[in-house]
Amino acid sequence: MSRQRNVIDVGLALVYGILAALCLPMVVTAATAAPVMVAPLVVSAGLCLIFGRLAIKRWKSSAKGLQSESAQTDAEPRDLQPGEFFTRVVGSSHANSDGSDRQESIRKYCTPGAPLTMAREPHNSFDSNAIAVRCGGTQIGYLTGEIAEKFAADVDSGKLVLSGRVTNITGGTQDKPTLGVNIVLTRTQNP
Repeated sequence: MSRQRNVIDVGLALVYGILAALCLPMVVTAATAAPVMVAPLVVSAGLCLIFGRLAIKRWKSSAKGLQSESAQTDAEPRDLQPGEFFTRVVGSSHANSDGSDRQESIRKYCTPGAPLTMAREPHNSFDSNAIAVRCGGTQIGYLTGEIAEKFAADVDSGKLVLSGRVTNITGGTQDKPTLGVNIVLTRTQNP
């Protein structure tokens, strides 16, 4: 879908650029022949330039998205199973309590499709509902507060087991050097 949008955005940028280029000579001609047509032509040319710039800006944004998509593999889920949903790991830029670097752990262990385990932290001083996310046996962050609040009681009671897998890694660029992790979270009900 992103590649299709990328092609459409390039096409739109070209069309708007051509229209703007065609309107400008008409403005000059209209200024001498039909002065009443100058204002609509100037407005048309201006709108073409504005929409062309927006299409180019959107295209550039799409191209960045395509770069991060190309880093993904077939391990990225196309269809979610019942009990699964997409989310992201939070707190990945902080250090762990043992001093280990979460960013380094993400670089080392997190690849698309890598399995994740969840660990409740009921005594966490920031959030008593906290659920840590681990990859390769090391903590890489937490589930969002909203998700943790929703599932903490059921995890504590043993009614629910949470697990997951990495879908893709974000960041790691000059503009956004901090790595992030998008995941699929799986909820399994215990009888």
